[in-house]
Amino acid sequence: MEDTTLKGKYAVGVFVDIEGVFDCAPFQKLCDAARKHGVDETLIKSIYAMLTQRLLYMEATKGCPQGGALSPLLWSMLISSLLCKLQNLPIHVQAYANDVAVLAVLAVGRNLGMARNT
Repeated sequence: MEDTTLKGKYAVGVFVDIEGVFDCAPFQKLCDAARKHGVDETLIKSIYAMLTQRLLYMEATKGCPQGGALSPLLWSMLISSLLCKLQNLPIHVQAYANDVAVLAVLAVGRNLGMARNT
């Protein structure tokens, strides 16, 4: 990335902080994602119980505990199918918890150079 301008290229980055992911992830989708990643069914049942049987002042139907030790892992399993699809593109994708960075190197084409100079 550092020497892209020396090679006549541009580095483009998109940085996304997905708001509310831990509060909005559906329990069943989290369990389905764990299943896709080969997590043992007994452990999935324990995770489901942890999510649904926690002490709250209202009924929870979705979301991971904010600050919970498993929450980033559960979200990572949920978003991994999207990240796998992005791997087939000529870009670099990095994700941690609810933050995603997408980086691409673009060659400077004739049209891009003309648009830049106008």
